[in-house]
Amino acid sequence: MIKALRAWLVQQLRDPLRQQLAEQLLLEVPPAAVADYALPPYVRHKRVNHPLLKRVWRKNPLYRWVAARAPLLLPGDWDIETKPFRQMPTYVFLADLQACAFDYRRTAYFQQLLGELHAGRVRAYKALQLDSEEALERLFQGYVQVFRSMSADGYRPEKAVDAICVMVGRDGRLIKEEKGRHRLAIAQLVGVPKVPVLIRHIHPGWLASLGEDAARPSAAAVRRALQALSLE
Repeated sequence: MIKALRAWLVQQLRDPLRQQLAEQLLLEVPPAAVADYALPPYVRHKRVNHPLLKRVWRKNPLYRWVAARAPLLLPGDWDIETKPFRQMPTYVFLADLQACAFDYRRTAYFQQLLGELHAGRVRAYKALQLDSEEALERLFQGYVQVFRSMSADGYRPEKAVDAICVMVGRDGRLIKEEKGRHRLAIAQLVGVPKVPVLIRHIHPGWLASLGEDAARPSAAAVRRALQALSLE
């Protein structure tokens, strides 16, 4: 009951424009078309910083509502301060895993986590507490399985918990944000031809550059802006 109520509240907070477009914000793109990485500015509210509150929550319990309220057309300089996706730790680790022929114990990241574990520092990855070597093994075996599955069968969205989320910069570039980093990196590394991505945000400057009214955008204007993207 509480979970259903929470989902309903989140839905009520969503940008009406996002709700109008719905599945039209899902695009099929070559993985290599997403070459940059940035985070929307509201992500700074995700973590709990106060020492006392951190004992109770790792993530801000209100963050889901903060993210839900973020508009589809998101202004700011988030699209300027980008980094190459291939330089991000997620991609570097997965490229290392592939280079090590999936012997994950040889990867720098496994050795880092193992060292932290032996030093008494326990990390958590989503619902998995990395409090033993067995837990580390399960995590890394999961990455290997995704590699093998995607190599054999391509990208299968029904296996994903959520979408690979991207943003559109003012110049029409596709920019990766936090959700779906591992899957996008693996898709790039194994050479999957196309992956589905969810457009999470669009810079108003992209619409303006196409002669659209970015101050009062319509769903039709956003559709035209998405059709104008170069996805090769």
